[in-house]
Amino acid sequence: MTNHPAADGPMVLVVDDDPNIQRWAGAILGSVGCRVSHAPDVLTGIMALRSAKPDVIVLDLHLPGGGGRVFLERLRKLPAFQRIPVLILSADLNPHTAGPLQEFGITGLLEKPVSDQLFIRSVLQAARPG
Repeated sequence: MTNHPAADGPMVLVVDDDPNIQRWAGAILGSVGCRVSHAPDVLTGIMALRSAKPDVIVLDLHLPGGGGRVFLERLRKLPAFQRIPVLILSADLNPHTAGPLQEFGITGLLEKPVSDQLFIRSVLQAARPG
């Protein structure tokens, strides 16, 4: 898990095992004042919740340790973190993979590759309270 401290912007936890996505997300979100923490797998992502205290989670579907669905199942069972907005960022978005995730109250779906502008806009919009 790595942290990219920035200004006082929203804290974003990026749960993705691809180092290129981690670097890209850290750089692009950091450029607009977000603080970013990374986790490469389900277990590390769940453990990072308490230290990162994210305002938004960006989650890949295919992760070591059970994948995005397992992460969401565990996340939504933790009372302190049940309401955190989750954006799915995956190259494997289709009705079969994304449809069943709706029960977890996900905030949005972004397909890789996603434009920098759409990614930033989606994360900042999800981070807004209320």
